[in-house]
Amino acid sequence: MATGAAAAQAATKANRADVHKDDDRGPGSVAGNLTADPDLRFTASGRAVANLRVAASERKLNKATGEWEDGDTLFYDITAWGQLAENLCEHLQRGDRVVAEGRWTSNTFEDKDGQIQERVFLTARDCGPSLLFRGARIVRPDKRASGSKDRPDGQAGRRGDDNGPGGE
Repeated sequence: MATGAAAAQAATKANRADVHKDDDRGPGSVAGNLTADPDLRFTASGRAVANLRVAASERKLNKATGEWEDGDTLFYDITAWGQLAENLCEHLQRGDRVVAEGRWTSNTFEDKDGQIQERVFLTARDCGPSLLFRGARIVRPDKRASGSKDRPDGQAGRRGDDNGPGGE
C-alpha cells in the first residue's frame, strides 16, 4: 500500500501540455514486493543509484461475503541514492517485501511517438525489508574498513550526502 498525495498517480502515465523537469509531489511511502532484483548503476561521478519496482495490492474485506479479497495490483518505481542504493542491491532480491519512505517526484518527457508522458516515482530516503511476514538480521559495516571495494573509484561515500541526486 502506498501513501502520499501522489501515490495514486505513481502507477499511471498522463499526457500533459506543460512539460517540466522534476516536480516535488510531497512525502510518501510504499510497501510491496520487488518485481525484480534491484538495479545498481553509477553516475559519471561515481555516485551509486538503484532502481526498484514494487508491486502492491491492498486486501479488502468484502462486506457482502465477509471474506478478504485482493484489490488491484499497482506498480511503483523507487529510486535510491548512495549507500542506501548499494545496501539495497546487496541485501534485497526479487520477491522480497520492502517498505520505502521518501518523497514522490514526477518528471515529464516526450516519448518516441511525440506524446508527453509523466512518470511519478518515490525517491527513497529510507528503505528496507518488511518484517510483516518474516524476520531480518541487521548486518553492520566494519568501522575499521577504509573505502568501498564496490565503488569503481574506490572511495567511500560520505555520511549525509546520499539522500538524493544532488548535483547529478
